[in-house]
Amino acid sequence: MKVGRKGIELIRSFEKFNGHLYHTDGGGHCTIGWGHLVHPGHCDGRENEKKFKAGVNHQVASQLLESDLAGAEATINQTAQKYKIQLNQNQFDALVSFTFNTGAGSFKKMILQILRENAGVPIDEIPRHMIRYNRSSGKVLLGLERRRNAEIRLFNGAAVQ
Repeated sequence: MKVGRKGIELIRSFEKFNGHLYHTDGGGHCTIGWGHLVHPGHCDGRENEKKFKAGVNHQVASQLLESDLAGAEATINQTAQKYKIQLNQNQFDALVSFTFNTGAGSFKKMILQILRENAGVPIDEIPRHMIRYNRSSGKVLLGLERRRNAEIRLFNGAAVQ
């Protein structure tokens, strides 16, 4: 599967476009575009920042987002196949947003936690676990709570708001 329009709209609504390097993403990481991670930690002039020094336009930011989402899509597709999880488009889109934001490791950890608690992966258990990922650097962030709730609404079939 590939992320659909609803998933991309959800991601962009939370990431907000910034054409210049910034480290005010909630975790203090060097970022550009729609949440493209340049490197962990503050922007400090490292070598991999140089290609973004002049900033990026919407087209370049969209290409970075598409590339980043491909990794999240692959993680979800591989995990779903491995554990025989059937996802509809809304569920897939919500999990792409979740994985893009929290990382592949968090998604896999969540699925393994559900597997430890259940025989298989009941779809209705996923949202209950997603909501737990509302912290950055150990602190609960209102923005992450809002994002998890929006992802859960999409996962459960509600329209993106």
